[in-house]
Amino acid sequence: DQAKMTQLGSGNADGTFPKTLSDCGKRNYNIFSGFNARKFVECVQENTGLTWDCGTCFVGPARYGANNCKWSCLWGSWCGQSCLNCVGEATAQSQQCAGPGVTVPTASACR
Repeated sequence: DQAKMTQLGSGNADGTFPKTLSDCGKRNYNIFSGFNARKFVECVQENTGLTWDCGTCFVGPARYGANNCKWSCLWGSWCGQSCLNCVGEATAQSQQCAGPGVTVPTASACR
């Protein structure tokens, strides 16, 4: 899983790990039914090759973003500073879940 995340890399461009997570999050959020964690993890698996267990590490921040950062992330820019600031607290969960010695690629601000 580490090699797959490293290969996709950090940043905000199409094809990077953070952009892929953002795309999967947006695809699996519905204003009426909310965030679909199972489909989010399936999307992450399909688009990154990560295992299910590793993919679940990113559910918390994605759900937090969908529930608490809609304005700045879903209708603003996923890599805008206000979105990154909003989800920042929750992203630490992913690193903790991934475990020590695993480097999770990070998003960089796009504007």
